[in-house]
Amino acid sequence: MMINQVKSHSFTLMPGQEQLSTPSVYVKGLTRRFGKAIAVDHLDLELYTGQIFGLLGPNAAGKTTTLRMLAGVIRPSAGGATLLGQDIIDRTDPVRRRIGYVTQHFALYP
Repeated sequence: MMINQVKSHSFTLMPGQEQLSTPSVYVKGLTRRFGKAIAVDHLDLELYTGQIFGLLGPNAAGKTTTLRMLAGVIRPSAGGATLLGQDIIDRTDPVRRRIGYVTQHFALYP
C-alpha cells in the first residue's frame, strides 16, 4: 500500500512579531486510519500565533482528513492535538467555538 505524504510549509513571523512559548496548534502523532488505509500517519506539528502555514499535497494525501480531525469533525485513530490550549478529543465544543471550518461540500452536522 502506498502512503501519500502531506508536505507542510511554515513561514517566518512578520517583522516585529514575537513567537509565543506555547503553540496555538500542537499536533503529536496524529493518525487516522480507514480500515487498512492510512489517511494521516503520525503527523507532528507546532504552529505559533502569527505564523502563516500551508498544508500542501496531492489528492488523497490526508489534508482534509487532518483538518477534519483538528476541527473535531472526526476522531483520530491515534495521537492527539491541542488548538488554542484545548484538546481536540476531550474538548471539541470549546475548539469548535473558537475556529472556523468550511468544507468543500456543504453538509449539516448532527
